Amino acid sequence: FPWSPGPMPPADTRLDLLAESQRVSKTPDSRPEAIWFQVTDTGIGMTPEQLSNLFQPFTQADVAIAKKYGGTGLGLTICRKLAAILQGDIVAASTPGEGSSFLVRVAASLQPPSQQPAVAAATTDRLGT
Repeated sequence: FPWSPGPMPPADTRLDLLAESQRVSKTPDSRPEAIWFQVTDTGIGMTPEQLSNLFQPFTQADVAIAKKYGGTGLGLTICRKLAAILQGDIVAASTPGEGSSFLVRVAASLQPPSQQPAVAAATTDRLGT
């Protein structure tokens, strides 16, 4: 269903739905393994070449688009890293002139970071701890 601006931001709605699903699940076995959500826009869309570089840091589709819409080219890179921290991923599909769609999957129940070797190593490398 399309989202329209209202009193409750979409992130709050998602969190409320997740909390409710965990509360009403009768046993841990009946809880979902992953949570999926999709965001679709009706923007300018992207070519397959642009999609192939989409999650690279500091990458914009082209100079004209960067000037018109702004941004640093980090937003989707950060989204993918956050999804990975939440033991998931984000993928995109797009059609030039029609828009783009982003599908995000995150784990419903997270393992502690210490049990996630890649996350623990990445955090250690970035923070120097």
